[in-house]
Amino acid sequence: MRLRTDYTQQQVDLLRFNPWRMLRLTDLNYDFLCYLMAFLAPPDAHELSKTCRILHALAAPRAVFSITLNPIDVASQLDKCSTHLLADSHLRPYRLANYVRTLNVPKASPCGYVTAESAAQLAAVLRSADRLDSFSLAKVEAYLVHDDGFDTSSRSSSRSSFRSVSTAQESPGPSYSLTDALTSLTNLTSLTLSYAGHRALSALSHMRT
Repeated sequence: MRLRTDYTQQQVDLLRFNPWRMLRLTDLNYDFLCYLMAFLAPPDAHELSKTCRILHALAAPRAVFSITLNPIDVASQLDKCSTHLLADSHLRPYRLANYVRTLNVPKASPCGYVTAESAAQLAAVLRSADRLDSFSLAKVEAYLVHDDGFDTSSRSSSRSSFRSVSTAQESPGPSYSLTDALTSLTNLTSLTLSYAGHRALSALSHMRT
């Protein structure tokens, strides 16, 4: 589809100043649109982000403001969620994970085995969710058990060395353990860990929030 470029100046003026012309949402000022997004519930922002590229760039950060995974298939949702949140985009200065404020990972229903891949994906999301202020994780020990035997000598304190999940899947293991990811959350105001054991207690003792 090609856009017309042969409009006369008179036609341009009519389109611009005709009071009967239908005003599109994207005709509004960018700052005003950003202001409007703050009033949308995350599910509504998600639906709006599907309409066009401009509104996707504006609404997507609001859509991920609060995330609660479905307990029916936590592993699959965690996989899709990490891919979506860690994807780079030229339309935004940050990854979507940077806009997440609330993340709830429930217990898999009726029962689900937590794989090392799921633990690595969750760790990757938490490492990028710098502004996360509320986090809830059920069966925390089932995730932290995959930290056992993690090579602490390979850890790096620099965030610039962080690799996305897609890159980590090509390497022998994750760049960061889940314990490292938890202790890096410095803006938390609410933390809920269910089925916690000695691994969770050890991680909590090193948290700086």
